[in-house]
Amino acid sequence: MSSLALRGHEFYVKVGDDTAALERLRAVVGADCSVVRGPGSAYCVVLWADETFDPPEQLLATLSRDLSTEVIWLAWQKQVDAFAFQRWVGGNVVRRLAYGIMEKERTWELVEGTSEPWEVEAFFSSKRLERELQVRTLFPGNDDVTEQELRRVWAKRLLVVDREHPRLVAIDAAWAVARHFRLPGWSA
Repeated sequence: MSSLALRGHEFYVKVGDDTAALERLRAVVGADCSVVRGPGSAYCVVLWADETFDPPEQLLATLSRDLSTEVIWLAWQKQVDAFAFQRWVGGNVVRRLAYGIMEKERTWELVEGTSEPWEVEAFFSSKRLERELQVRTLFPGNDDVTEQELRRVWAKRLLVVDREHPRLVAIDAAWAVARHFRLPGWSA
């Protein structure tokens, strides 16, 4: 997946070609973090010392505000399909998502802000809906959501806290984010 050995809980800071912003970023995150500038990407990836999947929200807000830029936090765990995403712009959070990563497996735990273009590919593709409908056919009675409800969720692109659908494949969702933002460390 990556020559950077991404761990599944990194954040990315958009610095472009601004060397001064890159140096300010390194000064703020300190020596305990690795900052890697991605070739062909406007973002740097920050590998910080914390081994948890908890987002360093204060740091994300501070970097976004002080550098007047965009910061993306991305976490995924492919074995249990846990996923989280946050995007900060100018010190303000514009989107927060969490699926099965905090307390409830296979459940939307956090949905805040305005939907992002990459979400269609990650959560609401026609292929994903087809797969959900096939699972219902193969395992009848294993899901309490009707076909009509699934179709409504897809049509309206609904993400609702405490709901299971749309289910996701964590690594696919992370890839959708990486492709959309052209994040460093992700290559086909």
